[in-house]
Amino acid sequence: MMACTNERINVTGTAQLSGTVVPRLLTIRPGPSRYTILSAAGGTTAPSLGLDKSAFLYSLQLLYPNPNDVVLAITVDLMPTGLNRNQMAVSTNIKDVLNNGGGGLTPLTNAMVFGIRSLAEYRNALDQLSPEAVLNSASSLVGTGEEFTSDLFHCPVTDTAYAFIAEGQCVWVRPEGRYLQRDRTDENVGYETTTGAFSAGAQLALGGGWFLGGGLGYEVSSLDTGAGASTDSDRFMGGSILKYQTGPFLMAAAVTGGIGNFEMDRNISVGTFQAVALSDYDIGFVVGQMRAAYLLSNGGWYAKPLVDLNLTYLDRDSISETGGGAANLIIGGSDDTYFSVTPAVEFGTEFAAAGVTVRPFVKAGVAFYSDDQHALTARFAGAPTGTDAFTIRAERDDVFADIEAGATVFNTAGATLSMSYEGRYSDNTDQHGFSLKGTAPF
Repeated sequence: MMACTNERINVTGTAQLSGTVVPRLLTIRPGPSRYTILSAAGGTTAPSLGLDKSAFLYSLQLLYPNPNDVVLAITVDLMPTGLNRNQMAVSTNIKDVLNNGGGGLTPLTNAMVFGIRSLAEYRNALDQLSPEAVLNSASSLVGTGEEFTSDLFHCPVTDTAYAFIAEGQCVWVRPEGRYLQRDRTDENVGYETTTGAFSAGAQLALGGGWFLGGGLGYEVSSLDTGAGASTDSDRFMGGSILKYQTGPFLMAAAVTGGIGNFEMDRNISVGTFQAVALSDYDIGFVVGQMRAAYLLSNGGWYAKPLVDLNLTYLDRDSISETGGGAANLIIGGSDDTYFSVTPAVEFGTEFAAAGVTVRPFVKAGVAFYSDDQHALTARFAGAPTGTDAFTIRAERDDVFADIEAGATVFNTAGATLSMSYEGRYSDNTDQHGFSLKGTAPF
């Protein structure tokens, strides 16, 4: 066959076939399509045409349905075996986009269909196009709210009855650093976060065993996923706490709230399509916590069983990305509520050394969460009319082992400096935190 470029060749006589057909697809439709690329009135002879290699997401085949025609069969399969739930949601939506004409996503869909060569490449592309990083940011804020609420505990005292559980009045400051790693799973990309925090507050004795405290806090955090997305955030918190301590018994209730501002970059590299989708959004949170604790002591040693009840509410803005061209997403706002219960026990002692009093301790507990999953809905900004939104889900471990170990040092004036390590572990998540807390009585 002579070299030529055309959608269809019509031959009035007989067509002698040889050489290679190199299709250049201008439009993409999901599923099978057939195109007659040659029709010879006198028939075809020696059908020995070659065909350029197919890509991963489409296959090509030459058919000879009758003596006169040569047909190119094209099958586009956007849902190969091996996709997880979120990848399937994105690919289904892209299929819907193509069925509706492609709209503003044509540069992206062309790059996907023509450029992707393996299942691994396709899964990676779908992960990049997913807004899962937004759910990761929200999950990290659950920890922020609970961590700041714990900052309000406590103003320790010594040389008094029930000293290992007793409260006083003080001003306090607490710097802290945390690192969290979430493993990749079959259903979700992994991520890691690094956080630096500072909080300060005060607690007043109201009399009769009652205490009222409050504090303010600030965090800066960065999050990076295994799919090219990164988020930087600033978080501001404030809260108050009311405590009642009588003998070996302590009750406390705290309410905190705050807001986090998030700046997210999604780096998309799919074949010839390269873009960075940018967004800026806020997530507000409110945390309510109740604690009950009881002191068991024997000489200079103590055990303190306790239980924390937490209720965390998150409210996220809708998001409209820019800069990503065909990959830009419009993400609907959402609100989520999480409930957790954490029974724990703290062990410790107290001794004098070098003119100060030292109180080492270790605490172990288990946190149980009511919900292990959250979701969002999104759509491509350039999707044609009639294209539905899609839903992305992120799993969150619902059982964590909590470990804390440290020591509090008292000087003769009653000021303290506490140093501690806090670890949180689950099937897929490890978190490590280090903090200092200084208090001064008044």
